[in-house]
Amino acid sequence: EASTSLIQCYGGSLNMDKVTMKNNWNTNQSGGAIYVSYTSERIRKVININNCIIEWCRVSDFGGAIDFNDGVLGSSCTMTNCTIRYCLTHDGGDGCGGAIRSMGSNLCTLSMTDCNLHHNFAQRDGGAIRWHSALIDPLELTRCTFVHNWSKNRGGAMRIESGVIFNNCTIKDNRAEGNGGAISYGTFTNGSQGHLDAAGVTNWFP
Repeated sequence: EASTSLIQCYGGSLNMDKVTMKNNWNTNQSGGAIYVSYTSERIRKVININNCIIEWCRVSDFGGAIDFNDGVLGSSCTMTNCTIRYCLTHDGGDGCGGAIRSMGSNLCTLSMTDCNLHHNFAQRDGGAIRWHSALIDPLELTRCTFVHNWSKNRGGAMRIESGVIFNNCTIKDNRAEGNGGAISYGTFTNGSQGHLDAAGVTNWFP
């Protein structure tokens, strides 16, 4: 258990394979396991996370597992065959994104393939993912599963305020005490009209 993220990425490349991150409580900033941000040099990031597990991490603010706060256009994160489970945002902060959170000024894209997000909890929005971006289509999810995530406000699995593309994903048995037992879909940061493309989504139940 630490008082900060296990990994902080401010520029360059980050490659992770077969890594397990667990049991961390970040009490000082966002991102229970990984925090992605930028410095005044604004260095573009390329992040690859493969075959990894993030579990039992919590944070006092945003992003129980990962928080994106990257204002550098062209930065990207790719996650393949990863599991994020039992992560949460604590009730001491704003509490969005039980597993993953992106703030409105974030310009880093996220592509997730064959990932499982289950039993995550958000004190506010987005039991698994809270994605808010200035880009139109920054989030793409392929063959991902969202099960038994819970939000105390909007979006049991996800609260989305940007474009998102789903390819053959499963979303089931998620819970929100506010709107959107599965997905809460809201306005865009820059007022643009992105889209929600939900091709091949199965078991879309609240």
